[in-house]
Amino acid sequence: MTRFRASIISVVVFAACARSFPESANLFAETPHDPWSEPLTLEWQAALTEATPFEYKPLERGGIALNDSRDRVYVGTRLGTLWCLRAHDGREVWRREMGAGIGSTPVYHEGTLYVGTEGGELVALNPETGQILWRFATKGLVSMPPTITEDALFF
Repeated sequence: MTRFRASIISVVVFAACARSFPESANLFAETPHDPWSEPLTLEWQAALTEATPFEYKPLERGGIALNDSRDRVYVGTRLGTLWCLRAHDGREVWRREMGAGIGSTPVYHEGTLYVGTEGGELVALNPETGQILWRFATKGLVSMPPTITEDALFF
């Protein structure tokens, strides 16, 4: 089984993997072989926003989220697009225009994707389709990922 590590750097999402990760490996168990000690190979990259040398644009601030089966990557951009990409090759599954920049890391929790916007909304989406389930207007930008407990959502 291939395990991925992905990160967003400026305008491109990169995914790298260690090929020797054993199928039955548990990331949290001690194993005699550390697959991350080997050099990583670039598996794919996806340009999600355009870079322009003529205009200052801040670096992307949001992070990435994975679904429970770790086959989807969710990432938002400063231009307000929320992307769902296939984890194994970076191809687009869906994208959703959020109406404002996304500076927070999306959070996947029990079949729902949550993301905050710089326009002052916390939005819940269906992670399979990108359909918006609900929006909650705040009095300021949402720049931190929400924290979810059994009975509350903090942001």
